[in-house]
Amino acid sequence: MSNPYSLRLSGDCGLRAIHALRDELAVALAASSAVEIDCAQAERIDLSFVQLVVSAARTARGADKRVAVTNLSEAAQAAFARAGLSPLTLASAT
Repeated sequence: MSNPYSLRLSGDCGLRAIHALRDELAVALAASSAVEIDCAQAERIDLSFVQLVVSAARTARGADKRVAVTNLSEAAQAAFARAGLSPLTLASAT
């Protein structure tokens, strides 16, 4: 497995930014077998981000790749909680 591709998020990672985030994530998954999404500087995250990450994790798993979310900001923790999910469950997304 190659070194993880680190995707560092900052600022608004909500609906208005989701298309750009999707494109960045697609590039990351094409470049590496493992992607780490660092949310330490993410200030605004909504359910569209959670949906994107879950979808990416499922797609990655089907290609024998991995997506992980790290350094969750308060906004990221709250978004996953609103969705009733834990970022730790991404490895088993089906």
